[in-house]
Amino acid sequence: MTDACGKVFISYKRERQDEIAELVRVLHEHGVPTWRDVDDLGNGQTEAEIDRVMMDEGATCGAVFWASPEVEHSPVIRRIELRGAAARYGRANGFDLLLVPAGGSSYAEAAEALGQYAGIHDLRTFNHATPTSNPASPEDLVAVAARVSRARLKAIHKQLAPGEPLRIHLSTRDDAAPVDAALHLNWHHHFKTSAQSRQASPDAWDRLLGALARTTAAIRREMPGRAILASGNAALPATVALGASLPTTAGTTLSWIQRFPEGQEETWSHSIGAAESGFVTTEAASEPSGTEAAVLVSVTGDVQRRWRERPLPNFRVAMHVSAPEPSPKVSLSAPQAADVAKMVEVAIRRARDHYGAVGRLHLFLAVPDGLSMLIGQKLNTVTEVQTYEFIDGYSPAALVHPS
Repeated sequence: MTDACGKVFISYKRERQDEIAELVRVLHEHGVPTWRDVDDLGNGQTEAEIDRVMMDEGATCGAVFWASPEVEHSPVIRRIELRGAAARYGRANGFDLLLVPAGGSSYAEAAEALGQYAGIHDLRTFNHATPTSNPASPEDLVAVAARVSRARLKAIHKQLAPGEPLRIHLSTRDDAAPVDAALHLNWHHHFKTSAQSRQASPDAWDRLLGALARTTAAIRREMPGRAILASGNAALPATVALGASLPTTAGTTLSWIQRFPEGQEETWSHSIGAAESGFVTTEAASEPSGTEAAVLVSVTGDVQRRWRERPLPNFRVAMHVSAPEPSPKVSLSAPQAADVAKMVEVAIRRARDHYGAVGRLHLFLAVPDGLSMLIGQKLNTVTEVQTYEFIDGYSPAALVHPS
C-alpha cells in the first residue's frame, strides 16, 4: 500500500527546469514534499535509481508529469518514469498520477508526446491540470499545487486511524521536518539566511498566506473532524497566521507541540482549558481620533523596551499583556498559555468596544511559538492584523486577515 505521506515524484524535461523549480517551491509552500532529480538523485545509475524510487511505495505517493513538447524526445521520461508510474497507478493502491499538458500542449498532444508507455492505461483518462500560459503562470502553478495537495490530504485521511491527528510541521528557519509530519509547510526559501535579516518580503508573505489559507481550507474539507497537531521552527508571524487560519470558532481542534530549552515537550491547545497565569493587562490611550490599536505581549522578553524604535501609527490605544514584573525567565504551562491568549482576546475586545479602535490591529510579541499560535486563534473578530518580526528591532511582517 502506498504511504500517503511519501514524496511526489516530479517528471520533466530539463528545458523546463525554471518552471519546475518554481512549481517545487509552490508545492513545498502547500505542504507537499517532492522528489526531483536535481535535488534527490543519488550517485548510482540514473535509470536504476529512478526506477527504485518510482516503485518504492514508502518513498513516493504520487507523480506529476510535466508533459511539455520536449518529453517526446526523452526515453527516460517515457520508458522509465511513465512506465513505472503507470504500473503504480494500475495497482489502485493510492498512488496519485497527475498529467500536466505544459508548454502550450493540448491534453491530446501531451498524451501523444508521452507515447505508448502507459501500459494498458489510456493517458486521456488520467487526472490532469492544464496551464493557461507558456511558460506556466504563478496562478497555473498554484492550481497544480492545490490539486496535488487536496489529493494528498484525502489519501492521508483515509490512512489515518479514527481519532489520530494530522501532524503538520511549519518551517521558516530551516527546511527540516520530523519524520512523522504528514504535511510539511516548508517556507524556508522565502527567508534570508542571515541571522540578522532573516525575514520574508511583503510579496512573499502574501503568497505564503494564500498557500496557508488554501491548505487549511482543504484540511477542513477533506478531513472533517480530524484534529491537527502542529510543530515547527518558525517565525512568530507564521505561527500567528497558522492559528488565525484555524480559529477556535472553526470547530477544528488545533494543538502545538511546545518545545522547551531543556528538551521537554508539552502540547498547547485551547481544548486543554485555561488556568490562572498571574499575567496582567495595562493600557494607555493616546490619539482620540485614531482607529488602530497595538497589543503587546511580553513573556520571553519585555516588548515595551523596543517596540517604538521605528515609526508607527498614532494608536488609539496600546494594550500590554505581561507578568507583573516582565522577565525573560517567565515560564508558562499549557493551561497558563491558554489563559494569556484569552487575556489578549479580552484586550482586543476592550480596545474595540471601549476605545473605538475598529481599524487595523498591530501585534507585537515576545512569546513562545505555541502561544503565538493560540493568540492567532483568538483573532477572528479583527479584520486585519499587522504582525511584526523582531530582528534587531520590530519590523512589519505578515498582514493577516483572520478567517
